[in-house]
Amino acid sequence: MVLLIDWGNTRLKWMKIDHLELAQVRAAKVNITDNWQEHTEIWASPIEAIFIASVRNDQDNQALSGHLLNYCDRIHFAKTEQIACGVENSYSDPETMGVDRWMGVIAAAAPEENIAVVSIGSAITLDVIQSAQHMGGHIVPGRRLMLESLNTTGRVRPLMNTQDDESFHLGQTTNDCVNAGINSMIEGYLRHIINQTKIEYQVSRFIFAGGGGKYWQQRLNSGTDQMEYSESLVFEGLVKRYSV
Repeated sequence: MVLLIDWGNTRLKWMKIDHLELAQVRAAKVNITDNWQEHTEIWASPIEAIFIASVRNDQDNQALSGHLLNYCDRIHFAKTEQIACGVENSYSDPETMGVDRWMGVIAAAAPEENIAVVSIGSAITLDVIQSAQHMGGHIVPGRRLMLESLNTTGRVRPLMNTQDDESFHLGQTTNDCVNAGINSMIEGYLRHIINQTKIEYQVSRFIFAGGGGKYWQQRLNSGTDQMEYSESLVFEGLVKRYSV
């Protein structure tokens, strides 16, 4: 049994598979937890190897690794590299690129195809891949970071559990105004990068990922562009990287 872990800024996602095969990842259940220490079922069965993509700090990673060593001594933390699986990174200093983004790039890259990966979580990231070349990307604040930023002013205090809203409207409370404004900002940005990457980089396929990926993929998909949502994109990157 192999354990795959994707530890982001807010949640830890994990899955178990029998072998490092993409078909198994795509068929497996993605589990999500806010506190991995409370979910002992993760380690309930024997584990042969553990592969981790984590954007957490060293202290968090060491705590997780120390706990995992009680169950398995083959623990691999993925790193962002200059070249992996035939994909070349555009960063001159690859280690400064989040490993979750890099795993997504590896997973999405396909010969003779121009693809954009749009991950929507605490931050919104864009990565464009032309065949096996990572061309670069964007990082902008996501919903939670925008809300936190407004809260730090001490003047505007929106509810932190504000949700996406499909309709355009003008708010009549501070919270509604913030919600409507953030939705419009995110939608405007996403529509802009979709249009521009098609023009500038001939992108023909868009892969959405992250906690907000499914919502925005469904909202923006007019049927004229090839848009898909992947819940397991980082896991697919781990499998491609370590099954080589």
